[in-house]
Amino acid sequence: MRDANPLHVVVESRGMSHRPAAVVVERSRDGGPWEEIARQNVQLEETGQLQTFTFQFAEERPCKIQLRSRLEDAGSPLRADDHLASAKVRAIRDKIRVLFIAGQTFPEVEFIRAALLRDTSMSASTWLQSADADYEQPGDPRLKRLPETAEELGEYDCIILYDPDPALWPSQYTQLLSDFVAKEGGGLIYVAGERNTKNLYDHPDDPALAWLNLLPVMVEPGLYHTDVTVKLSTQNPWKLEITPEGKADPVFTFTDRAPENETILDSLPGMYWYFPVTRARPGATVLARHADPRMRNEYGQHVLLATQLVGPGRSFFVGFDSTYRWRFLGERFFDSFWAHLVDRAGRSKQLGGRYPYTLATDRASYRPGSQVNLTATFDNPADRDAALESLHGLVQVGDDPPQSITLLPRPGDPNSFTAAFQADKAGTHFVRVWAGDAEAQPNVKAATMEIPVELPNLEFENPTQDFASLEALARLTGGRVFALTDAASVADAFKTHRVGRTLEDRQEIWSAPVLWGLVISALFLEWIVRKRVRLV
Repeated sequence: MRDANPLHVVVESRGMSHRPAAVVVERSRDGGPWEEIARQNVQLEETGQLQTFTFQFAEERPCKIQLRSRLEDAGSPLRADDHLASAKVRAIRDKIRVLFIAGQTFPEVEFIRAALLRDTSMSASTWLQSADADYEQPGDPRLKRLPETAEELGEYDCIILYDPDPALWPSQYTQLLSDFVAKEGGGLIYVAGERNTKNLYDHPDDPALAWLNLLPVMVEPGLYHTDVTVKLSTQNPWKLEITPEGKADPVFTFTDRAPENETILDSLPGMYWYFPVTRARPGATVLARHADPRMRNEYGQHVLLATQLVGPGRSFFVGFDSTYRWRFLGERFFDSFWAHLVDRAGRSKQLGGRYPYTLATDRASYRPGSQVNLTATFDNPADRDAALESLHGLVQVGDDPPQSITLLPRPGDPNSFTAAFQADKAGTHFVRVWAGDAEAQPNVKAATMEIPVELPNLEFENPTQDFASLEALARLTGGRVFALTDAASVADAFKTHRVGRTLEDRQEIWSAPVLWGLVISALFLEWIVRKRVRLV
């Protein structure tokens, strides 16, 4: 909102040297009527030279914008879209909107809520489930009840769940949370707590708790730690073991100077409680593990902080509840951690719910039988999960069954994933690509792209005179090819010249209606004459 945005219109012309025309730019907001926002007179070129014209536009409120540019006074187009181009863009809020839901109060709850409310880069609403009915929930805006519909939940970019009690929220919340993350691109941060978290994971088959599958960790009941082991870990404070991926992530970036940031990470005060999980999900990125060598299983040190893409959205699991202790080192470290966490989780939703990668092909269009090279490139390397090994996709043309593809990391470029497939038929090939399991496509929003596969049109692709092809055709038909300089001799080349021919058309008149009409008229006229001269 309110940013000055440049719009670039690229014009290519051939055979129209110095012909005047006009570039017109129009805008439509949220599917509304088109309005002209800019116009510029231009001179077209002869040799196919590209010309770029830049216009500025800004938006005062969040909306979906469709921009359209067209050429006026440029003659008749060869195709319907020759003088037209369009693009879509989204104007977003300048603040991330956060919904913070806590099952009960706790020091961590109070400090997180205070940090969210005083952060000027976000707008936070909070809800304490265990509060009395007349308790005034702090926030901007203040909530009278939990958002209960997709539209109400869609007003937020990120949801933080601190040890929530699902029994106190509407029954449809499982589907709402799943759609919010996997289809709308929202962020979900789950903070484990000492009251409800273990009870949630004790019922893995409960359909009402299916939203736990959004989180980047797995808990297998047979591999739980015993109570004795958990109590052992609370005897003394323990520290986080920040993984290399965690040190490179903005969540644990407190300063741009690497040595100083390393010192800060080593100085963070320790914790006393954590929730043990079995392991991270395949494709998830582990940012922090338990530093106590006794707190491990067959998969390594216990995972305490992890993240993963879920469709276009992102989820985080925070397995400890005492980040407020970092305030002893400095309040800015606590605030920075939660600000970066919210930004990482909610950025995709704020940017329109799109995937953090862009789909592209090696060509603008293809012919039947061509190989299509598809690439998905992460715009920001930090958005790519370090453990992400592949992306999955489907390619469909018309009513044909979809073709499965798998995009693998490009050698030497881990931020780009590539796949190749054969385009055997003419028509638009519709591509869907998503992160996660291959079977997750029905439950997540996919990144999409349309790839045109067109039959060749040699007249448009090479509009020059091809004497070789013309002479070959003339030899097959017994004809001859003439250049413009030989135009006067074209008539003499025809073997058949002017001929004279008389066409005759004979018709019998004895039975013609006109003849009989004349005979009857003469007899009638004779009778009248005889009557007058009294010869009758």
